[in-house]
Amino acid sequence: MTCSITDLPSCIVTEGINALQHLINQPIQPIIDLVKLLLTQPATIEPLAPIWAIMVYVISLFYGLVLLWAGISFIIGGSSPQRRERAKEWLQNAILMIVSVQASYYIYLLLTDLAAKLTTGVVSLINPNFFLITIDNPVNIGFELIFGFLYVNTLTLTCLVLGIAYIVSSIGVVFFPIGLFLWFIPPLRDVGKYILSKVIFIVFLPFFASLILLTASLLAGTGPFVNAKVLLAILAFGAINLWFIIMALLVIIRSVFAVLRSDIAQAFLMVKGYFVAAMAVETSKPGMRPR
Repeated sequence: MTCSITDLPSCIVTEGINALQHLINQPIQPIIDLVKLLLTQPATIEPLAPIWAIMVYVISLFYGLVLLWAGISFIIGGSSPQRRERAKEWLQNAILMIVSVQASYYIYLLLTDLAAKLTTGVVSLINPNFFLITIDNPVNIGFELIFGFLYVNTLTLTCLVLGIAYIVSSIGVVFFPIGLFLWFIPPLRDVGKYILSKVIFIVFLPFFASLILLTASLLAGTGPFVNAKVLLAILAFGAINLWFIIMALLVIIRSVFAVLRSDIAQAFLMVKGYFVAAMAVETSKPGMRPR
């Protein structure tokens, strides 16, 4: 701001307010910077490349079995059009599986870069003052004095939640080839679909969080929300934290049901049922009752 002799008093007041605002925000500025970094930074998967290579190597041991099964199914089902089509599907899935699993690292890297660029674009649209304690109107100052400590705690919790999401997103490169491998095996497709959907969703979680912050920042500049900016910020970051926690619980719960709904689990339960029924028949015979 350029000051002159005529508007010197207003310049002194403005510069004093800016200096006081900078002093107030200085303790929380590192937390805000960390939040922005965790939102926009792509997942770091390079250190996990050796683990990814091990997982792909282990998965590659099953390539021959899948191809062998497809060949045997094609030979045995030569007289049945349905079996031939099923064998061709197995062979097609095996080829696609080999290509996608081997390229899974670069596919996952592309996904993380895309998510980071989208999130960076959204964060750049957010007014920087939305994250700061501002001295702009008496009502907002009063709310900031009352809820300032809660806002700092909410920001700290957001850093923790985003940090956990960032770590999980980085580890996702290890599970991504497993999901691709299971996706191309019909009996395990539900499990593979579940793994892929959750890994991709975690990668794009920061993007959805940035949309929440952008919406709150736009509301903070309109109508009655101008006087309650700090409350909107608390609600926005609190909604992100609550959303992440709920999604984590849903992932755990749905993972159990996804495994139980898979064909392998159903076959296991069926075999277990037959075994229990056979044991019940044996124990019901005369002379076989337990003492």
